[in-house]
Amino acid sequence: MVWEILKNVSARNRVDLDAIDTSYLEISNSREKYRRVFDSVSDLIIQTDPEGKINFANKAVSFLGFDVFDLIGQDFKKFYDVELSGSSRAHILTQRVGPRATTDLEISLKVNEQSNLYDVCNSMSFLMTATGMWDVPHEMVMKKGTHKEFQGTLLFLRKEKLSSYRMV
Repeated sequence: MVWEILKNVSARNRVDLDAIDTSYLEISNSREKYRRVFDSVSDLIIQTDPEGKINFANKAVSFLGFDVFDLIGQDFKKFYDVELSGSSRAHILTQRVGPRATTDLEISLKVNEQSNLYDVCNSMSFLMTATGMWDVPHEMVMKKGTHKEFQGTLLFLRKEKLSSYRMV
């Protein structure tokens, strides 16, 4: 009798493990699919942590002469072309979401000094949209009194068709 119970439990565990393996594979495939989408977009997509350190960038940062790995772990203000004051920091590395998020703010980012592009210009202007990222939606906080924690900022930067370059 004990043997039959153990065989049944083992069979159920095998089914559960198969479901977990299948789910993991689906998540892995989805992650890879989204990574390809992000890397194929011509707009710069940068994610920062709450302190302003970059923890994600898509391949479009090569437009500025950077490799993705050059940016990961670096403070965003190192790439911002002017001093990141308190008020500009609040708009760029915003915690706001929805209609209060920052949209179409013109900012200038530095070009990598080691790139050939730096010989032509040392910064480029972009129109930026930024939104805060939180671990739970605001609606949950309002309905259930849940505590929410700021996760960082997601920045979308696009070149304007007639934007300027600062020549050296």
